[in-house]
Amino acid sequence: MTYTSTPFYDTTAAERQAAAGQAVGPDGQPTGGPPPPQGLGIASLVVGILSILIPYIGLILGVIAIVLARRQRRMGHSRMATAGLILGIIGTVVYGLCTLAVLVAVLTYVADFLWIRGLRLIAVLPS
Repeated sequence: MTYTSTPFYDTTAAERQAAAGQAVGPDGQPTGGPPPPQGLGIASLVVGILSILIPYIGLILGVIAIVLARRQRRMGHSRMATAGLILGIIGTVVYGLCTLAVLVAVLTYVADFLWIRGLRLIAVLPS
């Protein structure tokens, strides 16, 4: 009687990986791995969109979108993280400029109001 089964050591690494359910390329090497998780990329995209749509709170949301996108890009490149990063930058710049304009307008109004009342500001108005 002849024993015909092949011993375990005759199987190649590619055959063992294929049997284990891992993806194997044509050269027998395992192909990549699972893609990096996209949770932070999706969150950065959503928060980036909200940073453009919500006035004044968009400044804070834009910074959050930038932080989330940078964390996602460290784990692995993600197009959603890149989009979230761009939208976060746009939201931060737009609402940062709006906040600065409102601040300048309020300070100008206060300085003019005090000037009309006869009060002088030491640092703002010349004597």
